Amino acid sequence: MPDIWVFNINPRTAEPKGWAPHRDRPYADPLRPDGSAASINFWLPLTAVAGANSLYSESAPGLGDYAPFDLDYGECMRFYGNRCRHYTVANSTSTTRVSIDFRVIPASLAA
Repeated sequence: MPDIWVFNINPRTAEPKGWAPHRDRPYADPLRPDGSAASINFWLPLTAVAGANSLYSESAPGLGDYAPFDLDYGECMRFYGNRCRHYTVANSTSTTRVSIDFRVIPASLAA
């Protein structure tokens, strides 16, 4: 079972808001001793997402080259949310975004 489950519903509202750019706070060092990531984020939208109805992320830590994940229903995105900054913008589309995100860590770090 993943350590963290988050269920998001992001409707269009009279005053839409987004999440500011951030990295997810790791429960341990974001890197393992061998330099690999200590956790991996999975973002699973339950609706098609693109542009203002999606999650934006850097392609690699510190690049600042933010782009939205454009995904169809049933697709899932894997990314390093504890190392790459990511955010959402105000949902200005006519579609409500419903998504689930969770993080996985190696069993050796779960103890």
